[in-house]
Amino acid sequence: MITKNHLVATLILTAIMGCATYPTDPAQQAKYHVDQTRQQLMQGQLTYALIDVSEAIKRPTGAAQLKALFASDAILKTKMIQAVNAKIDGINGSESAKQCKDAILQIASAGILDSVEITGMQTRYDTGVRKGNESGSIPFVLDGYVGTIPALADSRQIRLMFDRTMRSYKDRAFTPRNMQAVIAYLQMPGADPALVSEFKVQLPTLNVRSAELDHVALIDPGFANRRKAQLTLNAHLAVKNADRLFADDVGARLLQNIRGVSWVPNEKPGAIELVVERVRDTEKVLPVESRTVTYSYAQVDILKAALLMPKNASYQYELKSGGAELEYGYVISAWKNGVKLSENVLRGKLGGSYRKCESARVVNVFGGVTSAGFIANADMERACASQSEVSMDGLRSELLTKISEEVLKMPEVSEVHTMNL
Repeated sequence: MITKNHLVATLILTAIMGCATYPTDPAQQAKYHVDQTRQQLMQGQLTYALIDVSEAIKRPTGAAQLKALFASDAILKTKMIQAVNAKIDGINGSESAKQCKDAILQIASAGILDSVEITGMQTRYDTGVRKGNESGSIPFVLDGYVGTIPALADSRQIRLMFDRTMRSYKDRAFTPRNMQAVIAYLQMPGADPALVSEFKVQLPTLNVRSAELDHVALIDPGFANRRKAQLTLNAHLAVKNADRLFADDVGARLLQNIRGVSWVPNEKPGAIELVVERVRDTEKVLPVESRTVTYSYAQVDILKAALLMPKNASYQYELKSGGAELEYGYVISAWKNGVKLSENVLRGKLGGSYRKCESARVVNVFGGVTSAGFIANADMERACASQSEVSMDGLRSELLTKISEEVLKMPEVSEVHTMNL
C-alpha cells in the first residue's frame, strides 16, 4: 500500500529532479507547496493536492498563503472541498478513517476554510463512518485506530464493532488482530458488562494466540492459564522408506517452520506420532549442453547495431541448457496411541528444463572481441527468458517445504501452531 509518506517523498523527489530545485528555506518551501496545490487542484490531482496542502500548513506562512489562495479563487476553494469530500468517500477502514479525521482537523486548525465549510466536512465524515460501520461497507473492528474516532464512540457503534470483531477472530486467517485493543474497550469506564460476559463465552472460539494471553488474562485469567497449558504439542516424527539424511532434513524443516510442537525423540504415551512415508521419489537430471549462437550485423536490432556495434561486426553468446526433475509421493499421517487421527497424500512433480545465456559479446570483423551489455534482438530475448538454473538441491529443498506445509495442514498440528503465532 502506498502511504502518505511515500507520496510526500515522491513529490519532493520530483521537485528536486525536475526543472526547479526544491527550496531549502521553509518559507519558500511553503510557497512551493501552495503553488503545487493550485496546479494539482486545477489538474484534478486531488490526492496530491491534499498532500501539498498538509506540507504547506506545516511550514511558516503556509496556512496564511493557502487561506489567501482560497479566498481569492472560488473555483479552487470548491475543488479543495471536493478533494476533502473524495478522501472522506474513499475511507475503507479504521486507518484511513483516522488519517482523514486528522486531515480535517489540520485544515480546521489552520483556518484555511471557514467554519461552515469545515462543519460540512465533519458532518459528511461522521455520517460516512457511521453508515459504513452500520452497513458493513467499512468493516470496522476494535483496533488501535477506532478509539481515536469520536463518531464511532457511542454504544451502538461499539456494539457493531464488537460483534464484527468476534466473528472475524473466529476465522484463523483473519488479520490483523489486536487483542490488546479489544481488552482495552472491555475495560473502559462505563463499558457494558454484557460485552465482557459474551467475550468470555466466545473466548474458546477466538483462536487466541500465545502473544495475546497476557491481555486476555486481564479479563479471564482462568482461560489464559488453561490455554497456556495447551500451547505445546508433544510429537514424535517417523520418516519411512527414506535414508537418515533425508529424515534429518525433514525434522529440521519442521522445527524451523512449525511453532508450538515439541519433537520428542521416541514414541511415548499421549504424544502424537507423525509419520512421513515416502512412496515415490524419482530424480532426473538433464544433461547440461552449451552452444554458440551467432547473429550477423543485419540480424541485430537496427538501432542497437548502429549505436553499439562496429559496422559488419557479429553478435555471439553461449546458450546453456539443462534441468532437473523430481517426481514425489508421500503419505503423511498422525497417530495417537495406535489410532489414526488424520492422513494427507502429497504428490506431484517439481523442476523442469532451463536455458541460460552467458558471455554475450561483439566480434569485430577484424577479430577483436568486446563484451556486449545488451540483448541483440527478439529471438535472443525469447531464448534467454528463463535465466534461473534448476538444480536438484534446490528441488529437494522445495520438496521439504511442501512436506512441511502438508504437515501444517494436519488439524492436530495446525491448531497448536496457530495459537503460537
